[in-house]
Amino acid sequence: MPHVGEPFRECEFEITPFATEVRGRIRATVFESGGEHPTGIIRENQDWYVRVDWQLQGSLLHHLCGTFCVALHIECMGAGPERTLGQQRIEMDPCGDGRYTSYIRVPAGTISGGDCGRVCCLYVTLTSFDACGDPGHMAAYCEGPCVMFAAAAHAD
Repeated sequence: MPHVGEPFRECEFEITPFATEVRGRIRATVFESGGEHPTGIIRENQDWYVRVDWQLQGSLLHHLCGTFCVALHIECMGAGPERTLGQQRIEMDPCGDGRYTSYIRVPAGTISGGDCGRVCCLYVTLTSFDACGDPGHMAAYCEGPCVMFAAAAHAD
C-alpha cells in the first residue's frame, strides 16, 4: 500500500504472447481491360491490368495502421523493357477483414509485341509504411505471371 505523498509507481503490464501475430499471402493476376478471365497473351494495342490480392490474418490484424505500397515491375526476355509500370498506395483498414485488392492499369502500347511476340515476366512488390510514414515491418513479392505481348492485328 503506498504511503501518503509517495508518487505513483510503475505496475505490472502484461501482453499475452500470440502463437502467430500476423501472417499473409499475395497473388497477382493479369487481365485485358474489359476481360472477365485471366489471360497470358495480350495484344500490344490492348489496355490491360494486374489485379493484386493480398490477405493478412492473425490476432494483431486490428492493430495495423498505415499504408501499403504496391508496385508492378516487368522484365522482358531478349531485347525489351525492364522497368516499373506503376505503383499505388493503399490505406490499411484495421477494422476490415484483412483482405485488400489493388488494380494497376497499363495502357495499350506500353509494351511492344515486335514481329513475333515478346514474353515478359511480371513481378509485384508490396511494402508497408506505418502511420508516421516510416517503412513498416511487412514486405512481400509475387513472381510472375509471365505474359506474351503479340503484335496488333492490322485493320482491313
